[in-house]
Amino acid sequence: MDIFFKEHRQLLRLLVKRNVSFILIGGYAVNYYGYERTTGDMDIWLELGNENKYRVVLALRDFGIEDSDLEQLTRMDFESAPPVFFIGEPPRRVDFLTVINNVKFEDAIAEANYLKIDDFQIPVINLKHLILSKITSSRLKDKADVEELQRINRYRNQDN
Repeated sequence: MDIFFKEHRQLLRLLVKRNVSFILIGGYAVNYYGYERTTGDMDIWLELGNENKYRVVLALRDFGIEDSDLEQLTRMDFESAPPVFFIGEPPRRVDFLTVINNVKFEDAIAEANYLKIDDFQIPVINLKHLILSKITSSRLKDKADVEELQRINRYRNQDN
């Protein structure tokens, strides 16, 4: 399954290489479960913690982001405050989040599915958690995602 821009694949490889604790969420995760729709970015859910932030900084540096552009990120507190930041511009933009609605990172990573890309694997939020994360959103796009994902989930459950 190759749904990624080349730059996104490269960044994901670097996140894995640097042992960043993350989960793929958002539109790419929606596509992973079979509801194909366009997305203007890639959404990455990062585990809280300054050690994880340090690994993110290293991966972004490897990706070619200049140290001067990483200054604000290095000052963010990943222990308690829920930082959100992004790099790039749509459709190659990458949004990094540390909190999502209705799901705890520990639960999501424990139940994540894994997608093999080339010679590495990335965690993808499982279908149940993806639906939970979008169900309280007021965005029309998220409401449409929930409807389609629930339909996919019902179909999968019929086969079991």
